[in-house]
Amino acid sequence: MDVGLAASLTGAFCQAANYVLTQKCRDVVDVSGMQMVIAVHIGMGILAAVPFIGFKLWNTVRFDHVIPLLMVNIPYISAQILLLAAIQKSGASIISPLLALKIPILAVLGFVLMDDVLNLQQLLAVLSILALAICLSKSAGKIAWVPLFLTSLACLGYAISDYSINHYSKSLQNFSEFDQVWVTVSINYLFCGLICLIPAFPYRVGHHLIFECKWISIIWLMAVTLLVLGFKSSGVLQANVAQSLRGVFGVILAYIFLRTTSASSTLSAPRKLSIAAGMVGAVALFFS
Repeated sequence: MDVGLAASLTGAFCQAANYVLTQKCRDVVDVSGMQMVIAVHIGMGILAAVPFIGFKLWNTVRFDHVIPLLMVNIPYISAQILLLAAIQKSGASIISPLLALKIPILAVLGFVLMDDVLNLQQLLAVLSILALAICLSKSAGKIAWVPLFLTSLACLGYAISDYSINHYSKSLQNFSEFDQVWVTVSINYLFCGLICLIPAFPYRVGHHLIFECKWISIIWLMAVTLLVLGFKSSGVLQANVAQSLRGVFGVILAYIFLRTTSASSTLSAPRKLSIAAGMVGAVALFFS
């Protein structure tokens, strides 16, 4: 299996696990979405600081890196806030499949920014993924308009951030392609964590909340590292197509750990399995 594809699929599983962890954490800790976003990203910043300090990456960072890093983090943090709000309103198993909306957004951005055009087979695969993702989301419960709108905006933010972080990673010419991945993640998420320190005091985010969110921070940092590796090896759109299977993983994990199907579900178990198989087939069609 291609390295980029393997990394993207593993990242998809990590992302699905992260959404479930977020839901469970919100069930235990009575905090707002903003407080959780701040705490999680400060935690990620602390983790990212370890290789930054250990490998003296401050020698790599220059003042002209600030704007590219802001181009990554402003859309990213905004998307995180919107996503957490959507999960709070609907649940991880409903929202997770809808992140497939990022794929057509990435395709449009790729066409506008780099003249990338999908062939007919790839276009059919993307449309199939989108249709099946909506069905998978509906199988977990009703899709309300407000969470759908929030998720769509989050997908736009993630798409902009994805292209931006890939561009920043390529600019680190002093490192090999593999080293560019972990160096990018270390610098970017330390920068992101420092940004999140600014609102931490007014939003009363203390070390206890950061500790409560530790597993979300760890799993999410693993996911984004794999995502950046997927970008480097396969391309931004291609990596995200593979990661669209997060929806399949999300529904399975949410059922196992949250038990959120039964009453609100409108599809039988065999029907859900057929949709999941269709998602896998659509992803395979894109890469065939």
